[in-house]
Amino acid sequence: PGAVLACLAAAGADVHAPGSDGVSAAETVVRRAVGHSIVPLCLALADKGVGPFAGAWRPPLALANRPPPLRPVVTELIPRTRQHPGAGSCIIDGAFSKETLDALESLFHRLPLAPRLKTTSGKNDRSYLLDGEGWVQEHLQAAVRLCGQVAPCEGHAMMQMRYLLYAEPGGGLPPHVDLSRTDEEGRKSTHTFILYLTPCASGGETVLLERLGHEEKATILASVPPVRGRLLLFPHACPHLAREVTAQGLPKLLLRGEML
Repeated sequence: PGAVLACLAAAGADVHAPGSDGVSAAETVVRRAVGHSIVPLCLALADKGVGPFAGAWRPPLALANRPPPLRPVVTELIPRTRQHPGAGSCIIDGAFSKETLDALESLFHRLPLAPRLKTTSGKNDRSYLLDGEGWVQEHLQAAVRLCGQVAPCEGHAMMQMRYLLYAEPGGGLPPHVDLSRTDEEGRKSTHTFILYLTPCASGGETVLLERLGHEEKATILASVPPVRGRLLLFPHACPHLAREVTAQGLPKLLLRGEML
């Protein structure tokens, strides 16, 4: 771990500067070297202004320790038994506490917005999150595991995630399928997750389709309206689109990523 920090420092990096998730390289290396048992001590010292992590953004201590017990409601969108790329797609409601959702929204407002580089980005802005601390992954996995045998996947989220913000009318995405992501152990993701952080009064639904094609001709299998705290899971190969958000439905904010 010391060698990693030395290389970063030699390259001119500030190893104590917080990253996109508010955690510095020094803190990440220490946690991975000695385990998460040091997290409560580090945060307690930081609360007293002691140590290199004092003043850095972090989730509340209760969130960093463990997710609260909840009783989620699972709704299957495409039956597992169906011969379709999206078989097993589902939504999970009630799996995240208000405190968790507030922390995720607060984190978004601390991240820089990436430049819009693609004309097909659907009039949305993106912020990128590297969950080096692992607390977002823990809450996502806990939400999926609470579903028991009906869970469509293991619920292990990749640490690279992104926020999508639709802040102007007309933002949406045409029919498409998603790509998989490979983690540091060579494992490929199988499912896309979308965690809605705001509701939409009008528009903004994620629509699962029978097959790719023009939206007007596509057979709709499920239409999922954004609800704060709703978690949508579907296989990467499932054709889908994002309906345009209307002025009455703004803003639309979600956290998206890949799962095993």
